[in-house]
Amino acid sequence: MPTDEATLSPLRTATLVAPIIDRLRFAVSNRIRATTASLAGEAGLTELGTRVLTTLRNTLPDREVTLDHIRAVFRYQPEDRLQASVAEALGAGVIEATATGYRLAAGGQKLATMLLEATDAAAQELWPTRPDRIAALSATASRVMDAAEATAGPGYRMVAPPYLPGSVSPAYVLVERVTALRWYRFDAHVAAWEAAGFTPETIRAITDGPEREAVEAETNRRAAPPYAALSPDERLDLIAGLGALTG
Repeated sequence: MPTDEATLSPLRTATLVAPIIDRLRFAVSNRIRATTASLAGEAGLTELGTRVLTTLRNTLPDREVTLDHIRAVFRYQPEDRLQASVAEALGAGVIEATATGYRLAAGGQKLATMLLEATDAAAQELWPTRPDRIAALSATASRVMDAAEATAGPGYRMVAPPYLPGSVSPAYVLVERVTALRWYRFDAHVAAWEAAGFTPETIRAITDGPEREAVEAETNRRAAPPYAALSPDERLDLIAGLGALTG
């Protein structure tokens, strides 16, 4: 029986798929954690500069971003920590300033390429079978990304569009596309708690209760529109398919 709109609306999809995407991304990140730390250490980066590098990895080879884009990714950090992170990345030759913002410097491009290769290898190790199924899920995620363009926030703009050279595997393409959707939700969450009058400090202090539930409900509402690009059956397939990868 076909899935109907009332059963699996865009709002319901955004609610259900978010933790699945989190688990998928964390599975890859955890697998390359040691490699990331080693590469960052060799470049003289602390946690501050490493985060700038990892969040700019999809700007390969030379896409520019503004300080506001970087600030969006560091939304939960004080301004002085943001500035210190950017300064460290500049000093280490990971990024370079342009007339309108920043881009990866030659050293940063090399590191980002090595992170890409490590991520690709990890994704293939985690999901070595059914590349056709992974490619189909990736195509569905791409349609959601296309729909997200109209309302995407600055965090999303940092990681999208993903840098997808022809040499990468279908598993890598899927990981980076759903990571972009994760950042779309991040922007939605920030907008939700800002609209409710919270600050980064106060929202982190509220872990449960009616206020937290209201913010999460608003986050889901704001994260839902791109999933309207899919039919209910396609939404179900995306949830089930990604869930099978994280099971």
